[in-house]
Amino acid sequence: MKRRVVLAKTGVVASIGLAGCIDDFTNGGAGSDVNVRVESYDNTVTEGDEVEIQFSVQNRGDEPAVEDVLLEANGEIEDSIDNLELEAGETRKEEFTVLTGEEHTPEMDVTVDVGADDTFRSVTVEPIAPLEDLEMEISDIRGLDTGLTSATVPTIFDVENTNSEREIPSPIVVYEAHIQGEEVGSAREEIPTLGPGDSTSEELEINVDYEDFGTGIADAIRERSFTLVLSGEIEAGNQAAEFEEQYHLER
Repeated sequence: MKRRVVLAKTGVVASIGLAGCIDDFTNGGAGSDVNVRVESYDNTVTEGDEVEIQFSVQNRGDEPAVEDVLLEANGEIEDSIDNLELEAGETRKEEFTVLTGEEHTPEMDVTVDVGADDTFRSVTVEPIAPLEDLEMEISDIRGLDTGLTSATVPTIFDVENTNSEREIPSPIVVYEAHIQGEEVGSAREEIPTLGPGDSTSEELEINVDYEDFGTGIADAIRERSFTLVLSGEIEAGNQAAEFEEQYHLER
């Protein structure tokens, strides 16, 4: 029976723009001496992360100024600072944050707007792999090879992405194999990218040296009557989920 994996953990990967060397203050346009520049920002995040944009607002004029500061993400206003007061020659450092969602993938343009001046940056928003929609099962042990001193257990492992909208990019299965309750091996297997609704069957080759185990394991394999359990994690992007599947082989 296919079982859904249990979401175990999520990772966060963010790269930070270099502070203070991104651009110079620019002319805010006719009639305006208030300018804005981005100091630093998160240029790559995972969907669901916050993007931090640190910026400076400078009044280059000789008179005090009052301006509204707007933050836009893909053309939608996300936040604002109303009536920011600046003395002549004053520079203020401020910060905005945007919580990313599915609507921001794969790229989000953020704009900081002050009066007649604005500046924007593009942020890569990596979508979350829908591991909670992944189903896996051991469907067969095919071509069991039982030798005098060792055995090869070719295990057919079926994986299906039941999500109809999102792909799972290059998932990696990290597993331990147990026969009759004893660990007989472990491995790391990469699976091709699963598009929405895609499935694949992978053959995992489990090699068992009899001398490493008691006679019970060797006898069970030779008699073709044993229980195989695969357990571990499946990883994709910055996500990981736990799984455990078993298969009982009978003569």
